[in-house]
Amino acid sequence: MNLLATTSASLAEAGGRLDLWFAGMRGPEGYYGPVVGPRGAAMAYCGPGFDWRYEGLLEGWMSRHRAAPEAAWLDRIEGALAEIGRAQLANGAFRCSYFDSNPFEGGMPYEPILVAALLRARAFLKENGRTPDPALDRLAEQFVEGRLFLELWNKALRTFNNWLQSEYDSCSPAGVAAIVEVLIAYGEATGSRERMEPYIRGAAESLLAAQVKGGALAGAMPVSSRPGAPANALLAARCLPALALLTRCLNDDRFKQAGEAVEGFLRSQALSEGGFAAMAYDNRPAAQAPVFVGAAAGVLTSLARSGRSPDETWAPHVEFILRRQTATGAFDNAAGFGGRAGEAEPDWRDVVPACGWADKIYQLVALLHPKAAGPAVVGEVRRAVRVRGRRAFFEESSRSMRLVEQTGRVWFDWEKGTKWPRTCLL
Repeated sequence: MNLLATTSASLAEAGGRLDLWFAGMRGPEGYYGPVVGPRGAAMAYCGPGFDWRYEGLLEGWMSRHRAAPEAAWLDRIEGALAEIGRAQLANGAFRCSYFDSNPFEGGMPYEPILVAALLRARAFLKENGRTPDPALDRLAEQFVEGRLFLELWNKALRTFNNWLQSEYDSCSPAGVAAIVEVLIAYGEATGSRERMEPYIRGAAESLLAAQVKGGALAGAMPVSSRPGAPANALLAARCLPALALLTRCLNDDRFKQAGEAVEGFLRSQALSEGGFAAMAYDNRPAAQAPVFVGAAAGVLTSLARSGRSPDETWAPHVEFILRRQTATGAFDNAAGFGGRAGEAEPDWRDVVPACGWADKIYQLVALLHPKAAGPAVVGEVRRAVRVRGRRAFFEESSRSMRLVEQTGRVWFDWEKGTKWPRTCLL
């Protein structure tokens, strides 16, 4: 499927080069690397993460296999699912699952996003003649029964908490939506839909209750159900697949209407040059920066997973993303950290790539151009950036990532495939 005829070749090339970059980010246990996210930067830990970075890879490989049913794509899926299984803890949570707060475990919404993707991939393997490892069934059961029901279900609110350590009077819609996806898939896979029903219905009602009904954020699923909470385009979009599932599973058009309202909010957050505003507020102007490149891809893939077909309104966002691929095959992380959007020397946080953003781009590229590209070529990067107001250079090769001043002062030095950087002063 091509969004625009003029981008077809670009998508094919981008996918091939990104595949090579991901191969270079693999280590002994999974996909490694630093993370700069909306809440912080995990630069002192660069080991494997078991968070939403696997979703885009699994979805991308499934798209590739649909276009060209080669065993290699199924092999990749099986290998990734085995890696995820080895990262599960006794309570059903996963180690290093907090994305930009790694190496913490119990990440929300990252863990349910991970497990929902795993369940979709498990079903895909079965549909394509592979017998899923029985360990995947135990993994899903442990996550649902041990983590979701035992630790995160809030009996008073009849929805799911983000953590078990605090008393709650609110929920996080993006996390709840991902859990809905898990429970529906788990119920179908195990024939336990009836047992899942009260939890699904409770979570579903909490999503409807959280949606903003009017004002500047009309239609948004906010980052929290607390009154006055802001909204983020990616986290709002991530609710769309769950709303589409609920429309069908509960035969209730309220969820279809809620999804249409979320789409209206997303249109209001789209930037003319591509990408989406960083955060929207009810009582003050939106914060447009930083615009995460992977988040733009994540909005589009969430629309696609909820049944929306790509159209011309996607074009500015796809072009915004493709312009930001670098010589290594990676993509810029963001635009506008430190108020430096479009400047010759961007903030270092705009530049350092992360698997947990690049996977969303991989998923989008594979959706729009599912046939794998031919042999790709990647190189090295050396770019001027600003680190705490000082001029430095970001350097990336197939072996390492570095941030170093011309004077020789090293801010960050990481050898790929290792868990800890040799130097991190960020």
